[in-house]
Amino acid sequence: MFKERLIASILVIILALSVTACGDGPGGGSREKDDGKAVKNDKMTDVFDEGTDVSAGSEPASGDGDDTADAPGGVFALSSIAVGDIIEFGGYDWIVLDIDNGKALILSEKTLTGMAYNAESMEMTWQDSEIRQFLNGPFYDENFNAEEKAQIAETTVVNDINPWYSMSGGDDTVDKLFLLSLKEVVIYFGDSGHFADRPEQAFIDDAYNGARIADSNDTGEPSWWWLRSPGSLSINAALVSPDGFIRVSGVWIVDNNSGVRPALWLDIPDDIEVIEPDIAAEILEGKTRHLKFGDYTWRVLDIQGDKALIITEGLIARLQYHDSFTEITWENCALRRYLNGDFLEMFSDNQQAMILETRVSNPDNLWFGTNGGNDTRDKVFLLSLEEADELFGNSGKYRDKVSYNDVDFSSPGNKDRAVMYAADRWTTWWLRSPGREDSNAATIHPEGHVKVSGTSVSTFNGVRPALWLSLEP
Repeated sequence: MFKERLIASILVIILALSVTACGDGPGGGSREKDDGKAVKNDKMTDVFDEGTDVSAGSEPASGDGDDTADAPGGVFALSSIAVGDIIEFGGYDWIVLDIDNGKALILSEKTLTGMAYNAESMEMTWQDSEIRQFLNGPFYDENFNAEEKAQIAETTVVNDINPWYSMSGGDDTVDKLFLLSLKEVVIYFGDSGHFADRPEQAFIDDAYNGARIADSNDTGEPSWWWLRSPGSLSINAALVSPDGFIRVSGVWIVDNNSGVRPALWLDIPDDIEVIEPDIAAEILEGKTRHLKFGDYTWRVLDIQGDKALIITEGLIARLQYHDSFTEITWENCALRRYLNGDFLEMFSDNQQAMILETRVSNPDNLWFGTNGGNDTRDKVFLLSLEEADELFGNSGKYRDKVSYNDVDFSSPGNKDRAVMYAADRWTTWWLRSPGREDSNAATIHPEGHVKVSGTSVSTFNGVRPALWLSLEP
């Protein structure tokens, strides 16, 4: 089976564990939400440490009658862990959102307290917020014992720009506890595509609302909960509504009625089995948009039969298309050699076996008539001009050039094509097609425009590899 193959080779860990057939997102209990949707996974497991005292401020875990049941866990008593599980840690219940490199990303199942993002109204980012100070200060100190603290990994937290309003997320931080970002709540609870392709309203209302609903630990009622990302103004922060909408515009940071759902990366002991999800059906049915393969997060662009076309969600590097300024095509360029050589070798033998060798078509540039060269057979490749349009909204603008003077085109797919290389910095990335000159290659502009004229092949631009992944059992 596909699942067994994934477990054997440790190939794929989903970052975005998509909803079940009724539309639910990652993890939760077996209870029904107000919208009638059961949160996926009714498995409840406890984390205990035999003989450990309860830390100040933590709530004792409910036990099964033995002498150690009142002690919250500093050491796992689990035999296995999987994305979507509920585990007890520090006296609270947490949803497992992701597993990566021996660590589990967990998010509190409920909002644990209500507070302002920052008590004073002022320009604010996550780095300087009082809510960050609270989570990594009093909350951390009072709710976890020494052994539990040792299991919480210190993490570099990336604070991206709010792409709808171009508001800076501030500097990246190093934290033990943090809030999810806009990007992360979309990845882990389901991606309808609205975040990349903004609707008219200031919020995301989609099929994954039910999965994002969180009850208050105090009242038991659905609660607003903060995200760490900025909103539409420097005095706003984004958040999720009691109905599960993502309010990308955010609310005033001094609002103290919104709840806090801490997240953290937890070290997984070596003797805990990591259960890989069976993602074949979800990919084939189009239910998941992101997956983990090798060391990268990938987006599913297309599904044909028992194979999926995937592209890295971000850049793997900034490289030259070719190592010198010359007339060159995809067939002979240095970037093709790198992707099908050193880059491919980064995958395990089993992973490489899942990457299908593909006939890559290299047509001439339709606008400028430049030579695309011979077709090639590759395991890893870049998208073409045709694919950059067709797979990101299929506007038809590449096929139908409007003006003789056109060098690029814009379409509704711009936001989905735009990619960041560093915090608050959008960047250009390569396509494999030729540009206006034989010494140019086509690119995607930082704002997502398709630059058909391209740039010099010796320029350093971003690289987003694509490949066809076998889904055969």
